[in-house]
Amino acid sequence: MWFYNTGVLHVANEFLSHNGKEDILVIAVGKRGYSFFKSREVAVHSVYLGLNGRYDQKVSDKVAKDLIDLFLNGDVDEVWSAHTHFETAIIQKPSLEKILPVEPKKAVREEYIVEPEADVLLNELVLESVIMKIRRIIIEGFTAEHASRVVAMKSATDSARELLNNLTLIRNKIRQTAITQEIMEIVSSVEALKG
Repeated sequence: MWFYNTGVLHVANEFLSHNGKEDILVIAVGKRGYSFFKSREVAVHSVYLGLNGRYDQKVSDKVAKDLIDLFLNGDVDEVWSAHTHFETAIIQKPSLEKILPVEPKKAVREEYIVEPEADVLLNELVLESVIMKIRRIIIEGFTAEHASRVVAMKSATDSARELLNNLTLIRNKIRQTAITQEIMEIVSSVEALKG
């Protein structure tokens, strides 16, 4: 499992609560997920840190290879991912997805000539499919993170512009009041001299 934000951590924590954290191996990608589980005394099997907001295909492929190895060696029965599903720049949803074992869809029974043998080809395709899923999941996490930053920066910029406009308006009113006061004093002085 890997994590991006609080919603994802909540989904992962619920998964652990329902399935017993003692029976689950956690793989964390990023320091937020790692520190979350460490603070809750959940054993983290492995952790991938230092990505610093940048996607690295080598890291995602290493994560995928580790997950596949854990599954093929019989260390785990299933592989699940808690991650951020990117929909739009504003909408990112926490998601829980089963990665392994791959559930076959109903197949149409037709005979094909396949080289190499169908089993060998199918195994290669399944492994490649898992690697691509892991890449997609990590890329969606980075995309959601960057989108959140862009939205936050736009909101901060809009708030700063609004504050600047309000302060400019206040400054102009104060200046106008000061000018009006000075004019009133000059007019009063002129009237006093005439008088």
